[in-house]
Amino acid sequence: MQLQGLGRPQDSDAAVGFLEKAFHLGDRQAAIQLAGLYETDQYKIKNIEKAVYWYQQSANQDYPQALNNLGDKYERGKGVKRDYAQAVAYYQRSANHNIVEAIYNLGRLYLRGLGVAKDEVKRRALLTQAADRYYRPAQRKLKTLDKQ
Repeated sequence: MQLQGLGRPQDSDAAVGFLEKAFHLGDRQAAIQLAGLYETDQYKIKNIEKAVYWYQQSANQDYPQALNNLGDKYERGKGVKRDYAQAVAYYQRSANHNIVEAIYNLGRLYLRGLGVAKDEVKRRALLTQAADRYYRPAQRKLKTLDKQ
């Protein structure tokens, strides 16, 4: 409500304070919400290092989407030093929760041999698994690879 200004003026600082308090009171969702706030510039508080910190807090609680998002940060070197092996580890943990985006991301890394040895069998299995769940990027990637 603080962020949207519903019933009061919009106040991103108050919203951050509220979410931090909620996290410390045990609200798992609060950490990933904080990370999302810091990752985007929607509320003029963009800070990728803080986003990574809050994704890590959420990942420590095995929150599946946070695991995938941390994998992305390590793959791209955003807010952390680029580390493909760490990206693979986070994507794998997220994929273990059946997060389709993480399954696709893991397949991409197996395709390119980043953080893992290139593995055609695993790559195909992961991309097919994501494509079978109607994940469009996986469907496009498989179509492209099949043409080669």
